[in-house]
Amino acid sequence: MNRSMQRRHFLQTGALAIGALCTPFTGTAHAAQRTAHGFIAKFSDHFFACGKGSGATRLVALVQDLPRFSEALFRASASGISDLRAAGTRVTFRAGGELFEVENLVQHDFAARLAELPGNPAALA
Repeated sequence: MNRSMQRRHFLQTGALAIGALCTPFTGTAHAAQRTAHGFIAKFSDHFFACGKGSGATRLVALVQDLPRFSEALFRASASGISDLRAAGTRVTFRAGGELFEVENLVQHDFAARLAELPGNPAALA
């Protein structure tokens, strides 16, 4: 495995671990999180939760395929998503009554955001 593939795998694994640690799953919040994550997975293989703010669960997603992203937004209601709004790189929506805000970034910006997280081992790589 070459160095760039090792780094990519490390970033993927780190993003998934951070998302698991930062995202509380309890009761109905669990169902809302599952719905939101299922929707985001339609356009991004790499995303992580970065906390709550303004009453919304905030996430950051890597967008590598713009047609796939557009298709997911177009078919959002079929995924259980309501009140979808897009402004710039941010998309807000409701899933299971919970509010979510997703910042959709390209590769370079996503890696930079991941490296900014406190205590993130990827920041040392």
